[in-house]
Amino acid sequence: MPMWHPALTWLAAEWATATPKQRSAYAAIDRWLKSGPDLFAIPLRERALEIFGAFGSGADFPMPEKTFDTLSSGPLFSNPDRLDKLLHAFRPPPPLITETFPLEEDDGHYCRVGTGDVLFVVENSTTWWSLVESLPDDHRLGYVAWGLGGTFRASIRAIKAKHGITQIRYFGDLDTSGLRIPLRASSTALELVGLPPVQPAERLYRVLQSLGRPRPAAAKEASVSAGTASELARWLPAPCRAGGTQVLLDGNRLAQEWVSYRYLQQSTDWYDDVR
Repeated sequence: MPMWHPALTWLAAEWATATPKQRSAYAAIDRWLKSGPDLFAIPLRERALEIFGAFGSGADFPMPEKTFDTLSSGPLFSNPDRLDKLLHAFRPPPPLITETFPLEEDDGHYCRVGTGDVLFVVENSTTWWSLVESLPDDHRLGYVAWGLGGTFRASIRAIKAKHGITQIRYFGDLDTSGLRIPLRASSTALELVGLPPVQPAERLYRVLQSLGRPRPAAAKEASVSAGTASELARWLPAPCRAGGTQVLLDGNRLAQEWVSYRYLQQSTDWYDDVR
């Protein structure tokens, strides 16, 4: 049993009955609290990645950002309010899956972000929310879309001339599927009349490689050949290709949630990606 951080001393009474997965999670949270973390409030998946991606093992937490999606039993994890308060986290709503957004923001935080000519597609819903909430006033975006994983290759066909889209930019996980998604969507776009190719969000991928900690990819994301890794990474911005190739060759991944709401709120370097 750990020598508990003061905020977790009450867990001593729960240790004997905790499951191995709960114990691993308690210990990782304890190590995170003792590290003196930045407690700027961020979405729960981003906090989970920060905790279990840096203070948990790859064996115990293979998809660290999704830890709390399934870990929901025990006195801490079954109490969302208590957990969110302890971790200084919150749970943003998922984006609405729709062709367009109303111009006015409503209770679900679904909004059309502007009248620009750029469509920005984000692979995961938490990063979608963080990016929309952090946009500068002078962006060129018309829409920010939730790519919903591989669905993007099919949904890109919903873009019509009336939307006035002249550029499509994409930001997702850095792993084999995270690169195949925009490559295949771009191929589909180029088959359609009037659609531009899908381009990477250069600054955000550079930040992801700078801030992210590579973790072993899932079995389906097994390491690839040098030729395939190079081919996939060629889609990335030039400064990111060598690092991206190495991540794939090592059988690792970088979850896009490493580029967190805290970073997007406190930094301006990434604004180039939305202008």
